[in-house]
Amino acid sequence: MANGAAVAGKALPYTPDYTALLGGQWTPAITAAIGGFARAELVLTGAFSYDEGNTEGQDAYSIVNIRAGARAKRLFAEVWLRNAFDTRYVPIAIPYPGFAPSGFIGENGRPRTFGITLGTSF
Repeated sequence: MANGAAVAGKALPYTPDYTALLGGQWTPAITAAIGGFARAELVLTGAFSYDEGNTEGQDAYSIVNIRAGARAKRLFAEVWLRNAFDTRYVPIAIPYPGFAPSGFIGENGRPRTFGITLGTSF
C-alpha cells in the first residue's frame, strides 16, 4: 500500500521500461594538423509512470542529438543541436490533486537547443 492505494504488481514510478543510447561518430582529417568530426546520438526512453498507482505517465520517446566540429592541437570549435526534432516529453510530474485537470504538475523536457562551442586545451 502506498498512500492508501494497493500497488501490488505495479511498476515503480520513474523507471522506464528501457533506456538506450545509440551513437556514431565520423572523424575525417581536414588537413594534416586539423581533424574534423561529426557525431549523431539517438537517446531512447521507454514508457514510465509518475506515481505508485500507475495512474499517469509518460509514453516512450526518443531524442536525437547532433554535433560537428574541428580540432587542432590546442583549439577546437563545434556546432551542436540537441533534441533535433523538438520532441515533446515530460520527464517528471508530481501528484497535485485539485491543482491541474490531470491531478499532476510536471516539468517539460528540454526543447530543441543549438549552439557553438569554442575552446582550448592545455
